[in-house]
Amino acid sequence: MRRSFLLVPSVAILLGACGTEPSSSAGPVASTEVSAEAGCREGATLRVMTQNLYLGADIVPLVDAPADQIVQASTKLWETVRRTHFPARAQVIADEVRANLPDVLGLQEVTTWRTGDPVVCATGNPNDTQATKVAYDYLAILLRALRERGLDYEVVAQTTTMDAEVCIGDPANPTTLSDLRYTDHDVLLVRRGVAWRTPAVPPAVPGFVAAPIGPGPGDLNGGVYAAALTGEPVPATACFLLAGNTDPATAVCSYRGWTETEVRKGGQWVRIFESHPEDWLDTPAGVPQWIFQGLQVIQLVALLDGAYAESPLPTLALGDFNAYVTLADRPPVYEYLIGDGADLEAALAALVGGPVTLPPSPLADAWTALHPGDPGYTWGFDELLYTGTLSTRLDLVLGTPDLTPLFMKRVGTYNRTWAGQHPSDHAGLVAIFAVP
Repeated sequence: MRRSFLLVPSVAILLGACGTEPSSSAGPVASTEVSAEAGCREGATLRVMTQNLYLGADIVPLVDAPADQIVQASTKLWETVRRTHFPARAQVIADEVRANLPDVLGLQEVTTWRTGDPVVCATGNPNDTQATKVAYDYLAILLRALRERGLDYEVVAQTTTMDAEVCIGDPANPTTLSDLRYTDHDVLLVRRGVAWRTPAVPPAVPGFVAAPIGPGPGDLNGGVYAAALTGEPVPATACFLLAGNTDPATAVCSYRGWTETEVRKGGQWVRIFESHPEDWLDTPAGVPQWIFQGLQVIQLVALLDGAYAESPLPTLALGDFNAYVTLADRPPVYEYLIGDGADLEAALAALVGGPVTLPPSPLADAWTALHPGDPGYTWGFDELLYTGTLSTRLDLVLGTPDLTPLFMKRVGTYNRTWAGQHPSDHAGLVAIFAVP
């Protein structure tokens, strides 16, 4: 029996005209970036930026910690978050925004850290999220830094993707315990003065089981990806058991999601999706490490195609896609995003036991269009942000096949905080597109 997720026509959208180059505080500008903009000085343009804010520590050691070391692992994670000091990093990110003035800013790992009484220390269930004392609210901190620079950005879309609580100790007094709450969001900001509107959110994607959670406080214009394939033993959301728990009710699920808005430039409305699909994970033999990411990206493409079928508009998709693109390797999920789904279809067919037909992606990669032969790496700084080298491309700005990007560059690779730290473990991306 041939299994079909969704089949819709491919989308061809035309954008023309030219754009202007933004200023930059991010260090030297490559000659390819200058030439990409040469001669493009007229007409309405749309500027977009995507930036992973970095939650402040590597969360993998916490997930992998044995039961008798979970408190130590959680405590170390919290110490690292404080050492990577987001308030200082937000100043550098705000400088990059001021230098480039994006109309739309997509953000990933927009984290709220809270502390509270040792509830989970007693119950062992990380889903008992009751801590309320805010230690760091990354969104509020960044918006304040932007206002200090005379910039006014409005939250037009937000999705809560994880809310979990762990037990931490006091390094100065190991017998003193408290709870640490981690809440993760995807966010879209629009610069004040740029017209935007609430998009028509597409319906659920056929072939997938909806995630069993509702919107979090402040969520709007977005959603989380489905939990699993319908009728198939293939989950689409990664869930983890911490502290030796075996009860599925105590599993922490990483409900990755997407946000959406529509903005008007030069009399034309443009639809913008932002997303942060799952990272590659350790999986059983024969199961690709990118399986969760692949199933989520399929949903994103189906949502994009569904939105276009309902209301045809020029469309962009941007964010941290965990793409792992290098000059030597273009993984199947990335290939699917830019229109070649053969390898992804074959891998899924092996898992579900039959042929798979995927919704066709109408997207093209703006970076490779402007910088052929340049890997454009966006990730690789170390956990504490002092050292490391960008070594792979996780972050993307994608457009429809006939949409010609005018200019694109990385930001956040040169400027550092007063303590010498990079603003994130990711470089940001700034891109300019013409609007007809």
